[in-house]
Amino acid sequence: MTNPPRQRYKKPPIQEAVCQVTFSADPHLSKERIEEMKTVWADGFPNQETTEYESVSYHIDLKSVRTDRKSLGHKLICRSEDRKKMVQLTGTFMTVNHLAQYPGWEGGFKEMILQQTRLVFAHYEFESITRLGLRYIDRINIPQKPLRWQDWFHTYLRLPAEFQNPGAKIQFNFQNQLAPDLRANLKVVSIKSGKEDISSVIFDLDIVSEKCLKLLDMEAELERIHEPQGLAFESLLKDNTRELFEPEDR
Repeated sequence: MTNPPRQRYKKPPIQEAVCQVTFSADPHLSKERIEEMKTVWADGFPNQETTEYESVSYHIDLKSVRTDRKSLGHKLICRSEDRKKMVQLTGTFMTVNHLAQYPGWEGGFKEMILQQTRLVFAHYEFESITRLGLRYIDRINIPQKPLRWQDWFHTYLRLPAEFQNPGAKIQFNFQNQLAPDLRANLKVVSIKSGKEDISSVIFDLDIVSEKCLKLLDMEAELERIHEPQGLAFESLLKDNTRELFEPEDR
């Protein structure tokens, strides 16, 4: 199957778009230094809070389940007035988030990423990016229940006929290297829609570049990791699924 053309949609199914930028900071930013960005972000992101974030691991044996928590430092979270846009900063990375309605890539989310990253790098005089990730979380509501996966998507499990009854619950995780310094992680999960005639599927695709680069090279690298995002999304969908999002050229 050849790659389908890229589309723009009037009603994209994107629930959240996230870009994570890991920077080289030695030493890692302290809580006090992280909070210096509060004034920089005050106008565009006035809803601000600083939290402590941690990792959680579970250890299970025959006698008990033990939970270990480890503090990873502090995080500044700043949201726009409408809470649709968000920037976050920790001691080692920053994230730029946009909730629905997604504004598009060109002139929209890409510019937001570049602008906020430049502000952080200028303030702290960072020199390099060590990791760059772009993640899209889509919720696709299909007007069919029970759902027949093959009616709406190109990719499905080729199981015997006995396994092909409509309404199967779907959950899988696909990981692969797209290049030596570029990897993809795709999660697909069927969830409850809350409606009698709708089936919902979550597509969660994260593309990560582990190339060390300067800020001047960031835009080109963003384009490099954005391209497989669009290709994967379009390749999974059948034409009737695309119609749900109202392509702009129709």
